[in-house]
Amino acid sequence: YADPEARCHKALALDPGVGREGGTWGEIPVSGYLKLLVMGLGIAQPNTFQEIIRGYLGDRAAPPVWKEGSNVDFKGKFLFNWMGTDYQRPMELTIHRLRIAVDIVSNWGFFASKDDQLFGQRGGTFILDNDQVLRAHRDTGILGYARPDRLAKLALQEDPNAPLSIEKSLEIVHTVAEGKPCDPKEVYLAIRTLEERPEQTLATAAINGQWRLIYRSGVIADEAAQDLSWSGAGGYYPFNVLQSYELPTAAGGEGRIRNALAQGPAVL
Repeated sequence: YADPEARCHKALALDPGVGREGGTWGEIPVSGYLKLLVMGLGIAQPNTFQEIIRGYLGDRAAPPVWKEGSNVDFKGKFLFNWMGTDYQRPMELTIHRLRIAVDIVSNWGFFASKDDQLFGQRGGTFILDNDQVLRAHRDTGILGYARPDRLAKLALQEDPNAPLSIEKSLEIVHTVAEGKPCDPKEVYLAIRTLEERPEQTLATAAINGQWRLIYRSGVIADEAAQDLSWSGAGGYYPFNVLQSYELPTAAGGEGRIRNALAQGPAVL
């Protein structure tokens, strides 16, 4: 279905993009091509640079772009397999995006709107139950679309807005602790759920020792964690970060906390 005037987008309150009425900076009377260039450079586009970097470096918590049985094919995909086959490998997403961009530019007359002011129009994704909107995602940036796996998981739940249970939260953090990355936003929500449990005490002896830091939440709000896009959440350390606790077991004693980076046998 084609909507040449973006009336559907307006009715759904989707972001009109940079330089348009209701969008970033308001109405600016310049070419839509210039506005699209500004958005493509990541200006006024939340998490765009984070998404670009994720494409270059890969993502241990994301599935591979190219795999057997996928309808997304690439003759050189076997070259990525030496880095593994169960996660998004470095440069994989970047090359995929580049191929899409080349295809769009090569067929610009077919894909582009006749009104160049609509080039920057953002989209959205909705989970519906008849005429009731159960969950809405509105793209905030040029790469801020909803991730399909998380969308499908929520759509299959009885209540897509239901918070994580204590049991599910424990399952997620235990999985991450075993070195198996999960969706960073789900990890954050799991930690928040566990933090809200009734206060629990932990003996000092249970804390003492060396621990590996795996996940960092970063500066993230609960609302951002509910967002369905890839970016805007915490992430995993790309190298071994160690933290050692030597806490006193008796009142008045002195303790020590040490941090270190480890790569192979070397510890800094």
